[in-house]
Amino acid sequence: MGKFKNALDVANERESSTLVDILAPAPVELVAKESRAKEILRSADRAPIDRKRSGKRNDPDYEPITVFVRKATYKKVKMALLEDERNKQAGELIEELLSKWIDERQR
Repeated sequence: MGKFKNALDVANERESSTLVDILAPAPVELVAKESRAKEILRSADRAPIDRKRSGKRNDPDYEPITVFVRKATYKKVKMALLEDERNKQAGELIEELLSKWIDERQR
């Protein structure tokens, strides 16, 4: 009975409490939720910031793709890109390699 004594104690404790007592949040939680709700309402009243979206994700000239590359290869690529002084990203490297491949095929 040793294993289940704690579980029985908890069950007996719950039986003596009402459902409202169990489910009711503590006053501290209510205050925190109320202040968070007020904060959200205040921020909704502010005028939205008009930002022009930039970056490749929003550029219609770019198409997101997914490729599968061996982990070891990609790790080596990331290391080489970090060491490269031009601060190139993997996507830029792939773009460059694909462009070169297309140029070679058209010759």
